[in-house]
Amino acid sequence: MAKRISDQPTSGGAPSMEFETALEQLEQIVRDLEQGNAPLERGLQLFEEGVALLGACRKTLEAAELRVREFAEVDETGAVRLKDFEHRRTTSPGGRE
Repeated sequence: MAKRISDQPTSGGAPSMEFETALEQLEQIVRDLEQGNAPLERGLQLFEEGVALLGACRKTLEAAELRVREFAEVDETGAVRLKDFEHRRTTSPGGRE
């Protein structure tokens, strides 16, 4: 299952899109802008859409990085190592709380 940009609705009230979809749309916008064939107003509109998509993608990536950092760390050599995991009992002995 693909990662959603956010569980919150967008400012227009519509549900947010998946990260991969947002990234694909951003890449298409970049290609369209690089071609330079759009009129100025359309170019500005594409640019604004791209900035919004970029911000949403960045937030998703930052949240993912924080989740990874909960379980892993980077040592001095740049190698990623899993952090020691301390198990905490969630139930009492015998399976009852």
